[in-house]
Amino acid sequence: MIAHVLTSNRMGGIASLVLPALRDLGLPVRATFLVEERCGAAGRGSVERAARLGLDFDEIRVRSRLDLGAVRELADLLAWHRPVIAHGHDAKASTYLLAAARLAGSAAALVSTHHGIHGRPDLRTRFYERLYAHAMLRGFDRVLAVSAADQRELESLLGAGKVHLHLNGADAVRVAEDERARRAAEIRRGWPLPASARAPGTLLVGIVGRLSREKRHGRALQVAAALAERDPALAWHLVCFGAGPLEGKLRARVDALGLRSRASFLGFRADIGDELAGFDVLLSLSDAEGLPVNLIEAGWAGTPVLATHVGGVGDLLGDPPAGVLVDRDATPGAMAAALHGLLAAAPLRAQLGRALQARVEVSFSRAAWIDRLRGLYSPWIAEEARV
Repeated sequence: MIAHVLTSNRMGGIASLVLPALRDLGLPVRATFLVEERCGAAGRGSVERAARLGLDFDEIRVRSRLDLGAVRELADLLAWHRPVIAHGHDAKASTYLLAAARLAGSAAALVSTHHGIHGRPDLRTRFYERLYAHAMLRGFDRVLAVSAADQRELESLLGAGKVHLHLNGADAVRVAEDERARRAAEIRRGWPLPASARAPGTLLVGIVGRLSREKRHGRALQVAAALAERDPALAWHLVCFGAGPLEGKLRARVDALGLRSRASFLGFRADIGDELAGFDVLLSLSDAEGLPVNLIEAGWAGTPVLATHVGGVGDLLGDPPAGVLVDRDATPGAMAAALHGLLAAAPLRAQLGRALQARVEVSFSRAAWIDRLRGLYSPWIAEEARV
């Protein structure tokens, strides 16, 4: 049996990638969720997803930043289930897993996926990342990186033998090119868009993500303001799906930039990954990413992407180009120029949408993710089969 340890929260970006794949992995698996009490009912989002998928799982309540009682509960589960492999996802789950495995004296092979470190936005965060790598990740048998940039950085900290590349892969509704217009109209009817976004000929620029600092929604609003100044006659509307601590400030920023008729924040939407054909362009201007699942989902929809070249974004959109990449430190005006070029050229949008869809189908599907994971697990699975 393979144990997977994850944190649970409402947004559940990692869980949305991992849990459907575990269902299809073809190996006995069990998920354990660290459910933080401070998140309230919303913190059980990933648990509820696992239940809908029919996965076997356990819940552990986490009452503080480092809850030793939760570590002991996890240790008891490891001792009871005796997994061949125990796999932690991201820093908190991996920290709890390592402590619990040592407490339980578990013989499981320990695997940690680090879902994005390259390009973290500040020196303090990067210091803690390095401390975490030295203090925790060295205790794992295998560390998985979700981008080539992360792999290089982790190898510089841990050595090449321990670190392996495991690019993300996800499935979503595939939208054929000749169906995009019909599907877009259908999706938009279900969104609570303002009248200004429903006007005929209006292009929708989408952002999907938590409203937090590293996602740089404020930068996106600056780009929107620069775009409006660059070409006042171009009809477009910025639509943001997501929730988070910066919502109030971002709404105030919309008013300050004179974008009330040009930008809408529509909150968290659970099924947005299957609705990205509703956008003409998906925008991702983050300071830091692993390999964003929503960009992979955009590929299934044939929706072109403009994104900052951070983390694994280049692995997905890079050579040959399957999207528009801009430098993270480019000015809002330069980013607006790149976005204007994409919005003003329907043939280019169609070309990039086709290219991204083809790349996702071959290399970034759920099946491709599972195949890569089976290969990474193979030494221990083969050993278990011989016992």
